[in-house]
Amino acid sequence: MMKALKDRTIRASIFLGLALIVAAVAGYRFRAQWVDEPLYPSPHLTEVRMLSEYHAPLEGTPMDTELYIFDSGEPGGTVLICGGNHPNEPAGYLAAVFILENLRMTEGRAIVMPRMNRGAFLHTESQEAQLPNFFIPTAHGERRFRHGSRVTNPVLQWPDPTVYVNPRGPFWDEIVAEHPEIAEGNPGPGRQTLAGVDSRNVNRMFPGDPRGTITEQLAYAIVTMIREEEVDLAVDYHEASPEYPTNNVIVAHERAADVATWAELLLSGDGVAISTDTSAMHLRGLTHREWGDAYMGIRPVLLEAPNVAQGRLKGRSTPEQIVEGLDMAYVRVQMIQKRLNERLAERARRLEERGRIPRERTRRILYVNIPETGIHIDVRVARHVQTTARLVEAYNDQMAGPPIGIADIPHYDEIIENGSGHYLHGPEGEPPAGAAREEE
Repeated sequence: MMKALKDRTIRASIFLGLALIVAAVAGYRFRAQWVDEPLYPSPHLTEVRMLSEYHAPLEGTPMDTELYIFDSGEPGGTVLICGGNHPNEPAGYLAAVFILENLRMTEGRAIVMPRMNRGAFLHTESQEAQLPNFFIPTAHGERRFRHGSRVTNPVLQWPDPTVYVNPRGPFWDEIVAEHPEIAEGNPGPGRQTLAGVDSRNVNRMFPGDPRGTITEQLAYAIVTMIREEEVDLAVDYHEASPEYPTNNVIVAHERAADVATWAELLLSGDGVAISTDTSAMHLRGLTHREWGDAYMGIRPVLLEAPNVAQGRLKGRSTPEQIVEGLDMAYVRVQMIQKRLNERLAERARRLEERGRIPRERTRRILYVNIPETGIHIDVRVARHVQTTARLVEAYNDQMAGPPIGIADIPHYDEIIENGSGHYLHGPEGEPPAGAAREEE
């Protein structure tokens, strides 16, 4: 009897010890997500502010985030460049860091916000077995970046409601009173019914609420900053799953449509295939819609690039998914789609021979072509960076507002040839291998 009790005690102690080890490792990894990786702005940075300067209740909270300001000292407009709206979209974050570490302004100024929803960097996507980090090779070794979540960490905001209705915000009535034409066919912000989890998705709650949840207050602070700084052009970096129709696109507020379509034409000359989609007035809470409706002086756009790591059809989470954009599950889905469409085409041909009209000729499962080599993060970053450069050029060509001059941003072809890490600082802040270049 005593021997059996002793054996059980030993086994229990072993299991308890193993549980404590697992808890310690998990706790260490959890805490690591709360530590901001260092960023190394270009030497042309002129000022760093915190977003809480525009909404004091954010001060001292994990939601407060940095605004990096590059002022040329010359008169001109202001461009806002944002990453980290959804930190599980790594190329969006990395593209903003890439701009931050290379940018020089020649006219006007730029505000770079690489970690828009800093609270969503503090954890990974729930129940998705996502990797918490990704690594980019630089000339001085691998550099670590966090791979976060689409929504604010529930430690900061909980519980989620069963149904979320996004906020109306305090700006719309004022805008309509001064510019009644904006309300023609436009229902205005808020009042849209969404899933409860979207109560932590900052890109569903603009223009925000100064007295709302911590994420709604983040959205309010960003819109307040845009209004007070009189931002002329705003670019918000994102990624999307390959089965999402809005991919490789510029989503533009109607005020930015001319700039976006001109940039699309310029990008065709760079070999970058992209299309322009106008922001829908019935889809509320998004940057490209609400920033433009909250401030009449801005031309906001949102950029999407394909990312297999976000897809619902992906295989096991791997580093290759994030960096190389490679997932053989998607390659197989493409094969299935090809065979399906061959059969649909053959059926349509037989029906037409009998004088009948086929119901469908093709069916889309994926909206982008994924090569067997994947869609590397360097390609996705290069797309965002080059699109930003062309949007600024188009803005100036269209004389849409005070001139904006950007320089020292590598061209799409250079990023593809050398890799994004060639133009990033090393893990300890060592200077990039890529030499600065003048914008032609």
